[in-house]
Amino acid sequence: MSLIIWIIFFTANSLFWKWLISWGGAEKLNDTWFGAFMFAPFSWNEEQIKLFAQISWLLETIWFILGLFKPELRFA
Repeated sequence: MSLIIWIIFFTANSLFWKWLISWGGAEKLNDTWFGAFMFAPFSWNEEQIKLFAQISWLLETIWFILGLFKPELRFA
């Protein structure tokens, strides 16, 4: 995967995580059928969804930085 596409994917994913954490996405997702389908087996509330998003964003950022310097880690 090219560097430009790698950066675009990371930016798009970062906007999604930001929406979940800060812009009310966890509340909206928790109130929809999709959120009920995804998180109901775990009985997650909004704070737990935000924590999941923060941890995922952190791990994805580490993977992104590694992918900048090691192109073989850039797979989709």
